[in-house]
Amino acid sequence: MTPESITAIAEAAAAAIAIARLVSLRLAGTFPALLLFLAVIATTAVAGSFLDTGSQAYFWLYTVETPFYCVLALVAGRELFNVVFDRYPGIRTAGKRAVYWGAGVACALSAAAALAHWGRKVFLTHLVYIELARRSIVLSVALFIMFILYSLSRFPLRLGRNVIVSSALFSILFLSQAVQLLIDSLSPSLASQLVDVAAVAFGAFCIIAWAMLLKPEPSRKPVVVKYSSEQEEHLLQQLDNLNRLLSRTARQ
Repeated sequence: MTPESITAIAEAAAAAIAIARLVSLRLAGTFPALLLFLAVIATTAVAGSFLDTGSQAYFWLYTVETPFYCVLALVAGRELFNVVFDRYPGIRTAGKRAVYWGAGVACALSAAAALAHWGRKVFLTHLVYIELARRSIVLSVALFIMFILYSLSRFPLRLGRNVIVSSALFSILFLSQAVQLLIDSLSPSLASQLVDVAAVAFGAFCIIAWAMLLKPEPSRKPVVVKYSSEQEEHLLQQLDNLNRLLSRTARQ
């Protein structure tokens, strides 16, 4: 077996374990987009492990899989944002628009960057379009999740462990993939075997770590939350004001 097929099988196994973990902990309803995202990773990784990376079949598998991967990555990022700001519909609406606009602008910039490859032989394979678009969307999702992490550190939202773990590890995962795709796009053949194998192995590690760190969510009971300081109350008031402002803006 080749290093590519070994790491692909490891990635598929990691995704399958994460799916089983989500289902067993009854978290599939909380993270349905992440569940589907992992299912796509597992399916394509298994299929790719049986194909030669230089074959036409592998090229078409990658070409067909990429749009699904990018769309689900965007939806999964938005899903995390919605869970974090569950009590703030105005902020959720603004976040949804921001991630789509950000992805659109990133893709437009990638299309402009693709013109730099005009005239190169590899341009005829059209891989440059796929690589640049995927890199831009993955980077957009990574930055979006990093904004979620900033919000978690800035405001006392008092979220569960699963949301914090998911935001941190998927931010690392998408950032590592963005670096991998950047290196690939700068390579003469738009691929670096060593970097790709390392990135897949690291992605499998992130998925396994995420799955193992998930915990059962406690039953929801009505509680009275008391904040420990005036500063926390002030920050939450700022968040409420921002939510009302964005809600009015969305209705206009």
